[in-house]
Amino acid sequence: MPKINQNSVIQLDTLTRTYLDTLESFIHFETTDEQYLKDEITSYGCQQVLPMMENMPIEELTRFKSNLKISLLKTNGYSSLADILSSAPEKISAINGISEDTALFLFDACHKIQLDLASVSHFRLRPQEQQQGILHALYKMQMHPSLSHEASELSALYKERFLSLLKDIQPLKKNAFLSFFTPFWTKNKANAAFTQLQAMHEGLPGRRMEDLIEKDRQIEQISFEDLLIHYRAHTAQYENLTEKTDDRFVDYDILEGGIPAEMAEEINRYHLDLDLVKASLRRYQVFGVKYILSQKNVLLGDEMGLGKTIEAIGAMAHLAFNGAMHFMVVCPAGVLINWQREIQLHSHLHPVILHGKDKNALEEWINFGGVAVTTYQSAQNYDLPDDFYMEMLIADEAQYVKNPQAKRTQKVRELSLQAERTLYMTGTPLENRVDEMCELVNALQPIIASQLESRKYMAAAPLFKELLAPVYLRRKRDDVLDELPGIIYTDEWCELTPLERTNYISHLQTGSFNQMRRVSWDSPHSSKAARMIELVESAEEEGRKVLIFSFFLDTMEEIARLLKDRCIGMISGSIPLIKRQEIIDAFSNAKPGAVLVMQAVTGGTGINLQAASMIIFAEPQIKPSIELQAVSRAYRMGQTQSVSVHRLLATDTIDEAMCEMLQKKQEIFDAFADESVIAEAENETATQSEWIHDLIQKEKEKHHIPITPLN
Repeated sequence: MPKINQNSVIQLDTLTRTYLDTLESFIHFETTDEQYLKDEITSYGCQQVLPMMENMPIEELTRFKSNLKISLLKTNGYSSLADILSSAPEKISAINGISEDTALFLFDACHKIQLDLASVSHFRLRPQEQQQGILHALYKMQMHPSLSHEASELSALYKERFLSLLKDIQPLKKNAFLSFFTPFWTKNKANAAFTQLQAMHEGLPGRRMEDLIEKDRQIEQISFEDLLIHYRAHTAQYENLTEKTDDRFVDYDILEGGIPAEMAEEINRYHLDLDLVKASLRRYQVFGVKYILSQKNVLLGDEMGLGKTIEAIGAMAHLAFNGAMHFMVVCPAGVLINWQREIQLHSHLHPVILHGKDKNALEEWINFGGVAVTTYQSAQNYDLPDDFYMEMLIADEAQYVKNPQAKRTQKVRELSLQAERTLYMTGTPLENRVDEMCELVNALQPIIASQLESRKYMAAAPLFKELLAPVYLRRKRDDVLDELPGIIYTDEWCELTPLERTNYISHLQTGSFNQMRRVSWDSPHSSKAARMIELVESAEEEGRKVLIFSFFLDTMEEIARLLKDRCIGMISGSIPLIKRQEIIDAFSNAKPGAVLVMQAVTGGTGINLQAASMIIFAEPQIKPSIELQAVSRAYRMGQTQSVSVHRLLATDTIDEAMCEMLQKKQEIFDAFADESVIAEAENETATQSEWIHDLIQKEKEKHHIPITPLN
């Protein structure tokens, strides 16, 4: 064994103490990260109020000290408080007649005013370089808990052993003279401890510690581009952390839909239990859940894409956590499967599909509870026992039940009599449809409806909105979301008709991959087409234009035929550049509700279309980059509206397998945050027939169709 010298002992001692200190700091990340975030917010706030201080004359400082030589300061170029802050005390004291104490006073007084102004200013969290420090602090708060957990585990396993060995090697740190007087057995024990301590550093404990330090280094050194990628994927978490730390980032008037402050304060006091919710709710969504629960019978009118479904699920989850068992959702057929999937994805609630005349499903729900999901048509097939009671009834796309003479309207109102709470949901703006609004309000809170009836003529006045406040809550995407808003993705799951299912199985039997990808579009009365038209109509209501992408020319032609005059034109690879620009110009100048249909691989190249704020994909694309490039045509700097992306998907088809495959590829991209990595992975798989063959074989197995071997 090589001789142990004093320097090697000191180095090992220092390394061990550094490791132990690092472990301790990792364990207490929560405290240091919170302080780091507060410091970054303070720094950002101080920068934001500087323009305000440019308009504050230097005479303001005489409020703090009366005998200041203002004229002398102004002569030397200091006319505002911002001028003082942009300088330095030593530079100000260099002015003849200004002492060091006065210069320090001026600077400290201006800084105090700056801090005071920053403390009462309100900000928005935005993905921009000025807020890089804040975003980085929030990123660390999300990434560090796993490191803290691992550090605590390492500390529990090895700390006492490290400390014991550290104590035992101390005699080896003595110089040669003092070491001469150290007892032999003490030296032997110290030598053995040194060997063991060195082995720990070179073995598993040391490797785990080095791995932990490397993870922290990567967190500290994340690039701004990668930080933005993470922010856009986890916007809700970033906003929630910011708002919990500093309420200056909360615009209460916007997130509360402009309802009276006293009512909003009362709603905010509502205690919420979200243990059964899997999703992370944004601040405005939490308020929406509290509003639904506290007001009992309400109309939620948040714009499409803001998460009305999540808010409804949150309200049901709270009630279920507190013992409620029965809930019902009545919705259009096109979103039935969406509701089922959203409930399963975002909560621990159990959805029960009531569709057609299946009495067994009804009995299951009545006996065991859960969330019954049915359509307006199917709901008319069911009669509940007279003494049956449910905790909440939800009517989605409530404009379907605006006509009191319609059977579906009467059925929903009948069901609401057996519900403690009734929630109507619609993204359709009702402010300009006063009669429809009053009819819906009448079904929920008749007293308020009677007050509105005599005041319809003043629908745009603040008083009318105040009267509506207890029953109607509406927030707009462009108010709630950021300046360059995050993209809102929604998977629109469609249930195939019997004919569509037959056509699909036929294509599956022949193994035609591209025909399978056209699922639904090759059949009359397409379920995907029905949902597409509903989305386009909603976009028109909200004053938005739509881009629709498909890989297939015949699908594009079918979409254009179905949309008729709404379709401004089609752009594919065969369209000449001059003609393409003419179509784009026509689309840019068209009215809301206009649609431009594009071939995904063509539309994703060299075209900027900020005029569009809704994007629809007719089928899943074969590579994430195709979708990303297509979306980026609308989602870029200069876009003034939030962008919603809708994927039309058919349940129990190749669409599901495609989505899983795309998700895996996207996870590679998220993990490496490197476009070249994902591009390389895509090119590798796209050229392999085995990949497509494997996808088809698995789909055949799922549908019990005999599989064929790969040649």
